[in-house]
Amino acid sequence: MKRKKLSVLAVCLALLLGLLAGCGGGDDAEVTAEDFYVCWEYADYDLWLVVYEDEAYDWISPTDTSSGTYTVEDGELVLDNSMRYTQDGKGGLVDSDGDALFASELPEEGQSGGAASIEDFYGCWEYDDTDIGIWIDIRDDGTYIWHWGIGSSSGEYYLEGEELVTDNGRRYTLDGMGGLVDDEGDTLSPSQLPDSGSDGDESGGEDDSFPSFVGQWVYDDFNIMVTIYEDGTCDWSRGDGTYNSGSCWMEGDVLRMELDDSTVMEFSLRGDGLIDHEGDALSRGTLSVDTEEDWGDEEDDWYYEEPTAGNGGFVGCWESVDSDDWLCLYSDGTYEWYSEDGLVSSSTYENYGDEICLDMGADMWFYMGTDGSIYDEEGSWEMYPSQLPDYLQ
Repeated sequence: MKRKKLSVLAVCLALLLGLLAGCGGGDDAEVTAEDFYVCWEYADYDLWLVVYEDEAYDWISPTDTSSGTYTVEDGELVLDNSMRYTQDGKGGLVDSDGDALFASELPEEGQSGGAASIEDFYGCWEYDDTDIGIWIDIRDDGTYIWHWGIGSSSGEYYLEGEELVTDNGRRYTLDGMGGLVDDEGDTLSPSQLPDSGSDGDESGGEDDSFPSFVGQWVYDDFNIMVTIYEDGTCDWSRGDGTYNSGSCWMEGDVLRMELDDSTVMEFSLRGDGLIDHEGDALSRGTLSVDTEEDWGDEEDDWYYEEPTAGNGGFVGCWESVDSDDWLCLYSDGTYEWYSEDGLVSSSTYENYGDEICLDMGADMWFYMGTDGSIYDEEGSWEMYPSQLPDYLQ
């Protein structure tokens, strides 16, 4: 249905008629549909309501336009989406949510007056409708961290037109009301990470904590040393002469280390020492040289081993016993984690015989139970063989 563009003259005429009607009729002047024939702009949002003479309207945001019909009931403009508008007595409107509108014009054929900039996306955003908390923390260094109820993942983003595009394929646009909408129609609102006390738009704190990790650290229960250098490189060595190197960086208050053999480890500060993601403690010190006899069974206790061939029966779809979550493990070493709202995370996993390790930012380990289900090491997840629902495929 075509719409004629409202001119400044039409706007002024409508306002003038409204004022004359108010002067002539006093408090009892009847409000009719003609009193609403104009383009109205929300005072606090980039939203416009255009009311036409043919009992039709357009509701326009910077990213979308919806149309419908209206009626006038007891002096109120009532849209078919149940939104109601009343005159405020000062030439403007107030909607049924209490938001104010004033007579205006559509900027540039209904588009927002200013293009979205990358700064508009900076900060922490929380998905509105999920059973588990999901946040995306968009940082001013071109990176993001995606947090959810069981872990986190990180990556890079770029601006394409007025969309923010992440390297996992998600696309986000501004909704014109202070929030975001992703490419699946899910909405996000400005928020804070539950334990961080920060809205996510301050990245300097991470760099400030990195020097505290620099130095030599020895495991309290293993003759294994981790050395972290100021330039972001690191070494991993143990008493029998085994050595590896790699790089490290900060993700929040966690130092993430990736070695050349693809081993991934994470460390947090605890008092004067460190603690890794397995709960093992490290203190400042140097490595002592062990003989092979002294090493004993320590090598078997160390969980970082080479992945084994095969999948150990893990390939397939697994459904959580306690929630609407599904884990899909594929034979090519990749996985996808779904909630009832859609894809939550996708990355790679490694098989270690009777266990698999999912790369979820912090590693997540599953083992196969005797009953045919799989369990995580923390005891938080029990999952049984299932199928991904049709609406998620």
